[in-house]
Amino acid sequence: MYNAAQARISQKRGSLRLRLSRGQGAETPIAIQLLSMSNFRWLWLSNGLTLMGFQIRNMGQAWITLDITDGSQFWVGVVNGTPAITIMVFSIMGGVAADRLPRQRILILTRMALAWLAFATAFLVATDLLAIWMLIVLGAMAGLMLAFNNPASQTLIVDIVGRERTMSAVSLNQGISNLGNIVGPAVGGLLIAYLGVDSVFFVLTGLYVGGSAAVLLLKLPKQEPRPPSPVVGDLVDGLKYVARTPHVAWLMFMAGLVIFVGMYLPMVPIYARDVLEVGSEGFGFLEAAFGVGALVGSAAITVMGNVRRKGLIIMLMAVMVGGSFVVFGLSRIFYLTLIVQVVIGIGASFWIASVTTVLQTTVDEEMRGRVMGVYFMAMQLMGFGWIIGGYVAETLGNTSTLLLAGIGFMVLNLL
Repeated sequence: MYNAAQARISQKRGSLRLRLSRGQGAETPIAIQLLSMSNFRWLWLSNGLTLMGFQIRNMGQAWITLDITDGSQFWVGVVNGTPAITIMVFSIMGGVAADRLPRQRILILTRMALAWLAFATAFLVATDLLAIWMLIVLGAMAGLMLAFNNPASQTLIVDIVGRERTMSAVSLNQGISNLGNIVGPAVGGLLIAYLGVDSVFFVLTGLYVGGSAAVLLLKLPKQEPRPPSPVVGDLVDGLKYVARTPHVAWLMFMAGLVIFVGMYLPMVPIYARDVLEVGSEGFGFLEAAFGVGALVGSAAITVMGNVRRKGLIIMLMAVMVGGSFVVFGLSRIFYLTLIVQVVIGIGASFWIASVTTVLQTTVDEEMRGRVMGVYFMAMQLMGFGWIIGGYVAETLGNTSTLLLAGIGFMVLNLL
């Protein structure tokens, strides 16, 4: 665990330097304040490169899977789903590691390991040695690294910026993630079209190396030595803490409600093709509209700063997102559905940032890593939502699936 007192001193000194450099009474936008902190700036850049790499990797491995399996959608699902399963299984261990070990070191090691995995994939593709089982193994190993990377990355944000600025920092981090969701697939598509699929993984190697280098530049307080304790005991203590702390247990329950978001996601291409009849071009606009909404939401949260009534925000955004699922399901007008997509993006940004911030800022310091590990486990339920959504759509129909997703998300969040 980082020395909390030293971390607070470092944060106060950084704030003092900001005030002195701009004048005591000057009002500096929170985003500028955060990006003026060199530690946060390097972490933000590193996270951006890593998240963009994740999107490029998903696109590249989906394309190569289709190529080596003669267009099998089943194997695409298996290859892309394997990392999510691995993250779900090992995230709690990643949380234990984040509470026991230097978080900066965890990020360096995991991101360098991701770089090596990307390079291995590029080499296998370039030499025509890649088999489907290799992709599955490589995906599982990447998921394992992300299971340790994610809790350390999230908890390190609070170490750097302090609890009072966590929501804005989380939102800025979320914003660069949303940007990666837009830029990553576009870059991946261009690389595949003009340089071949192996180039995707060579570029991915460079992104992960760059992310590791940025983490190396962080200057953090020294870590206090922690008395040795059994790893299994730490893991059990973390699970007990989540179960016995009422607001944490309920927030984990709410995080698991992303399963309803997973039910909505596969409906978007179906509605574009079969209901709205706008084809692949319209599908692209629908996806872009969600991305625009997410970026707008992230920017708004950053500007607003530390919103006090986060519980109220969570409830309002749950109603906004769930209600938008219902409108999406009933809409037969393309432009109305575009607007709904923007609203969903905005609401999802606020909801995720609020839940993450409350978890990070209201739990015991020594439990933050383990709590975030459980949180990332819960968030992986979105992948199961894809499966459930597909089954319900075939059984009850597309509209019923979206109504169920929207009402379920609203009602259980309000509960």
